Amino acid sequence: MMVLEDVNLNVRDNKLLLDAGLVGHCHGLFCLYFEDMTFGVWNPSLRELRRVQTRHVSNWAEIGFGYDHSSQDYKIVLVLDMRGSHSKALVFDLVSETFNYCPGPSNCGKAFPQVIEGLRGRGLCTVGVDALSSDIIVWSAQHDEKIGGIKCWSKICNLSRGLLEISTSCSIAQIHLVSAITYGGLLLVLVGIDGKESIGRESKLVAYNLEEKSLTNVEISLPLYTYGSTLLTYVETLVPIPGSFS
Repeated sequence: MMVLEDVNLNVRDNKLLLDAGLVGHCHGLFCLYFEDMTFGVWNPSLRELRRVQTRHVSNWAEIGFGYDHSSQDYKIVLVLDMRGSHSKALVFDLVSETFNYCPGPSNCGKAFPQVIEGLRGRGLCTVGVDALSSDIIVWSAQHDEKIGGIKCWSKICNLSRGLLEISTSCSIAQIHLVSAITYGGLLLVLVGIDGKESIGRESKLVAYNLEEKSLTNVEISLPLYTYGSTLLTYVETLVPIPGSFS
């Protein structure tokens, strides 16, 4: 990977940005969460910030931000506090400036899935861990032009525990999803592994190639942590944030 230019993202002079929580990042845009339960989309290169009101929704299980290739729109996704076949999500489309309720991914996981950018030109995706099998499952949103939103989710990838054990050379008792992103056509997943014989939790970064259907363990020189770690890629953009500003 080549770093073409270091970008200064210093926000020490902006208390609003300094106190914000990071929801996600895509195409040079950061989605932020503020203390007043509103969201913001921030382009640090253009110093633009757009605020988004969540229509009095204050409780959710998972928040995500990404680009939906199927609708060519950026989306903020709030997975509401329901699981299994009754899972529901509230989606804000940045370009059309609309909120829509839609079915959530049919998860029965240990935690709610993380929302990431679509893989290989697909719709928005979620990544989660199945509670029974400890498999990592990727769901892709299917967009319906008639309703102008997500109509359902389809399973596009299932990384079995056996495959993860071979890739990481670990005997897995339990696996925990820490963070996930798409980069260069790959699905990168940071996981915490509780081994069958080891004491303590071990961190592993794995990369899945959807084209080749291959999973590899990524060796890096930096330490990996299972708490508070988030995988991010940053590409500077001079494209204004879609939608109008009020």
